[in-house]
Amino acid sequence: FHHIFHGLNNFCSVDLSARYLDILKDRLYCEAPNGRLRRSAQTTVHALADGLTRLMTPVLTFLGEELWGYLPGEREPSAHLALMPSPVDARLDAHLEAKWSALFELRDAVNAELEKKRAGKEIGHSLDARVSIRAPEGTYRLLEGFSAQGLADFFIVSQCVASVDGTLSIEVGPASGEKCARCWKFHPDTGADEKRPGTCPRCAGVLAEIAGA
Repeated sequence: FHHIFHGLNNFCSVDLSARYLDILKDRLYCEAPNGRLRRSAQTTVHALADGLTRLMTPVLTFLGEELWGYLPGEREPSAHLALMPSPVDARLDAHLEAKWSALFELRDAVNAELEKKRAGKEIGHSLDARVSIRAPEGTYRLLEGFSAQGLADFFIVSQCVASVDGTLSIEVGPASGEKCARCWKFHPDTGADEKRPGTCPRCAGVLAEIAGA
C-alpha cells in the first residue's frame, strides 16, 4: 500500500503540480475562456483527473469517492462502479518521452540559474527574467520546435531566446519592457492599448474578446 501511495503522491506533487500544472497556470488563468490554448489545457486536466480518480479508488477508497463527486459531466453514481481507464498504445512514444525528459532536465538547469538570481536579489519572480540559452546542436534541435513565447512559457519567464553553441550556457537577466498588470509578464508593448492600460498585447486582446469588443 505505501509504495502505491508514495508513487501517486510523488506523481501528483512533482510531475503534475511542480511541473505540468505550474506551466499551465498562465493558460488557465489568462487565456481567453474559450480559446484553443485554454480549452486544450482544460481537456487534458480533465482527462488526468478522471483517469487518476479511477486508478486510485480501489486503494484510496474514500479519497477517490470524494474526488468523483467533484468531476463534471454525466458519470456512474459512484467511483467504485466506474471502469478502469483503457490504455491507449498510440500515446506511448519512447522518442517523445526521451525528448521531454531532456527538456525537463534543461528546465531544471534554467531554474537553478533563476534561483541564483533570486538569491542575489536581481529578480523576484521568474517572470521578471529574460533567459538566453546557448546549446549544442542536439539540445538546440529540441528547442527550435518552440516559438520564443512557447519557450518562455515552458520556463515560466517573460522572454527566452535560444542559439547554437558548442557547450551549454544559460544567462539570466531582467526582462525588457513593462510588467503586465494582469499576467505579470513583461512585454515591450505593455500599455499600448489605451482602452486597457497596463496590459500586454495578449491580455488586452483577451479582455477585448471577453468584453465583446
